Amino acid sequence: MALKPGKKDELILKTVHDLCNILMVISGNAQLCLMEDLQDENIKKQLEIIVGQSDKAKKMLEGIALNLKHTASQENQKSNQLKQQ
Repeated sequence: MALKPGKKDELILKTVHDLCNILMVISGNAQLCLMEDLQDENIKKQLEIIVGQSDKAKKMLEGIALNLKHTASQENQKSNQLKQQ
């Protein structure tokens, strides 16, 4: 079953939003762990990697959402221009 373009964009944006929420929980928990007095440097490094990679993934997802919104906005402008002609 194929989705209409607008519905597909809406589904992608909701999915990006949900994934960002999950990443923030992961990153937040890792940050809380880093606030503890960790004796094991290996664990500390692994937690720092989790925080960094979570932030990187969140930025990538936000970029996808921003690009999708920009593309949709351009398509709406073109559609409005054609209607006015």
